[in-house]
Amino acid sequence: MNNENKNTGALAIALVLCLIVLVILVICVYEKFTSSTPTVTPDDPDDKQYVTISNLTGMNLADAKAMLDDAEIIYEVVHTDSELYNKVLNVEYTGKTEAENLLIELGTTVKLHANEIDPSKIIYLTFDDGPTAGNTFEILDTLDQYGAKASFFVLGNRVIQYADRIEATIERGHIVACHSYSHDLDRDSDGFIYTSTDAFLHELEMYENALRGAGITVSNKILRFPGGTCTNGYLSKEDSLEYVTAARNAGYKVYDWTALTNDADNSYRLDGESDKDYFLRSLKESLTASSEKGLPLIVLMHDKLTTNECLADILEYLVSEGYVFDTIDHCPEYTFAEN
Repeated sequence: MNNENKNTGALAIALVLCLIVLVILVICVYEKFTSSTPTVTPDDPDDKQYVTISNLTGMNLADAKAMLDDAEIIYEVVHTDSELYNKVLNVEYTGKTEAENLLIELGTTVKLHANEIDPSKIIYLTFDDGPTAGNTFEILDTLDQYGAKASFFVLGNRVIQYADRIEATIERGHIVACHSYSHDLDRDSDGFIYTSTDAFLHELEMYENALRGAGITVSNKILRFPGGTCTNGYLSKEDSLEYVTAARNAGYKVYDWTALTNDADNSYRLDGESDKDYFLRSLKESLTASSEKGLPLIVLMHDKLTTNECLADILEYLVSEGYVFDTIDHCPEYTFAEN
């Protein structure tokens, strides 16, 4: 009987142990299949979930942010020193690339590398009607002192004579752009540039030929109409749109201005007002008006003596107000004819 009792007891213990092991296994299997966070095999990307968006590199930062917001993707901007403002320079993300698209893994953070600047503080300095014998180099020197980049709308008929000034402008990191060949605004002249769109396009062709003749390579096709589009009575709004379209069909981007120093117009000068006070007052008033309208801040000045003499004061003011200087090729097109 004792042996039988022992065998029975051992069997009972074995059964209890088996039951315990079975319960543990059931619990483990249950937890595996009911867990709220499924296990993803790192080596198997097909088990992950992705959202597909266009490649963000080179895109305007605001547009890239909007795209990520729409896709409900978390992102952060990583500051990167660059002369390009508010452009996505590089993208870090968890996922993969497929053709021209990014497949971004859900639940991860995208890092946008960019030099992010408040757009309302970016200013585009432009100088028309150069180059000149006595001012261009001095203007370049003053800009260098303040680390300011600018855009020079030059005349084709001055390219050969002042090729050294154009080359220096490009070498110092500024933009050289087209302001026609002759700037002939005399309606009674045979060379009046707004006689027809064909005459105007011929002006642009002569400008390009002058650069080639001087051995100068300009990597943009950017244009400012002499007198501006739809201003000073040279062109009606309807005609301006026709000319702008013709220029764009020839590959040009067209820019007027949204602020100015009035360095070529004394109509608004107060009695006894000095050049410096007049230019600064005109600039402040026009910047305020354009800022309130949300316009890009494109400042019109001229390659001339009075501007050269007052440029340091103008730059001092802009720097003190926190403005950041950029070249016109990074600015959206703006024309009076369309605004």
